[in-house]
Amino acid sequence: MYQDSSGKTATKGLVGVSGTTYGNTKLFSQSEKDLMLADGITVFVKPAIDPPSFEANKQTKEVQIKAEYDREKYTPVQTDFVTGTEPASIEGDPDVDVVTTYTWNGGHESSMALYSAVRLADQKGEVTVDLWDINNVKQNFLISEARIIVQSIADCFLVIYDKKQRLMVDIGAAEDQDQLNLIVW
Repeated sequence: MYQDSSGKTATKGLVGVSGTTYGNTKLFSQSEKDLMLADGITVFVKPAIDPPSFEANKQTKEVQIKAEYDREKYTPVQTDFVTGTEPASIEGDPDVDVVTTYTWNGGHESSMALYSAVRLADQKGEVTVDLWDINNVKQNFLISEARIIVQSIADCFLVIYDKKQRLMVDIGAAEDQDQLNLIVW
């Protein structure tokens, strides 16, 4: 234990915060460091850091939500199509449908690119259209099937987009830190 000239006692290694007074000495520091006081007591001084304001916390939450949105908005989308039939393994049973799963790049840009391809093919009077899947393999579909693919990708994107928009509104409406803490992706 140490005692300064004002009679205040402290243990060696006392931690102070910049801007506070210890004994007769006001502690100031822009960085963490040990200060030797006139009375021979070493005090480790930490710079004063104001806690973030509620508005700053709201901005941080918005950044977090946007990051989650950016991470999820390109989630791949799968579509299944019956692409044929196989004979039943047991005589007399109905033939079995062959289902092929196609995986597409997700997101607004992907749905718009595919939508444009489908629309152009349809305007030209084509019956089918070529679409490129997530592996850049060209797949040929009837225009009606291609519309289902485009709609599936758009629907998945809109669910994620709507979630982000609702959370951003919730952040703006939050009145205190407890409400803000309840907002999670």
